[in-house]
Amino acid sequence: MKVKSRRTWVKITLSLMAITLVALAVAKTSAISPRAQLDPTGGYEILQNGIRVGEIYVPERDPRTTQYVEHWVLYNSYVYPSKNQPELKTEIRVAQKSSYESEADFFARVPFGPGFRYVRADCTDIDRLPGR
Repeated sequence: MKVKSRRTWVKITLSLMAITLVALAVAKTSAISPRAQLDPTGGYEILQNGIRVGEIYVPERDPRTTQYVEHWVLYNSYVYPSKNQPELKTEIRVAQKSSYESEADFFARVPFGPGFRYVRADCTDIDRLPGR
């Protein structure tokens, strides 16, 4: 691949560094809870280009369970990532101040207004692909 400008080279390099950091973060999370997509710490925040655009609550569960639920609230400022917005950086990180004590508490106090969306993710986490 031939890079035409230094600016393009810098963008490619920064993108590769970001991918590497995400991979390392995922590896670290996997080491803590290898069977869970999101560790049941209580709360996560969704950021896009550094701005908080949603929250995720993951209820406590047995670490060996293969079926669990995640509750996502996407604020009205959340944008679904697409190939038409390559500059959009979406990240999920552990909330610094997760004050939700339960699912009921999350539903009672999480911000929710016009244009917001609720996503319930019913997850099955296994170590093989269906049909194999």
